[in-house]
Amino acid sequence: MEIERLQWLPANEEKLRQYGISRDAVEAMIHRDEWVVLVHSAYPDQVRVIGPTTTGRLINVAMEPTGDPVEWRPITGWEAGPSERTYYWEEYR
Repeated sequence: MEIERLQWLPANEEKLRQYGISRDAVEAMIHRDEWVVLVHSAYPDQVRVIGPTTTGRLINVAMEPTGDPVEWRPITGWEAGPSERTYYWEEYR
């Protein structure tokens, strides 16, 4: 999967802020290109991007397609939990 651009909506930025995740943190995570993708069976039209922020925090950001194959819309996010951390380290290596 390729992500070149993110499409932001104010409501989604607010959801991320509720979990202590800034737009800048998500943008930096994507541009670092050290992330992995997970598709959750309950949400097959979304992807979850798990990766580190510039401060080393491991976050999970749910994204949905925009119609452009390299542009995605972050819709919410949270601190990666134990199973997401395990998945990240298994997939990233």
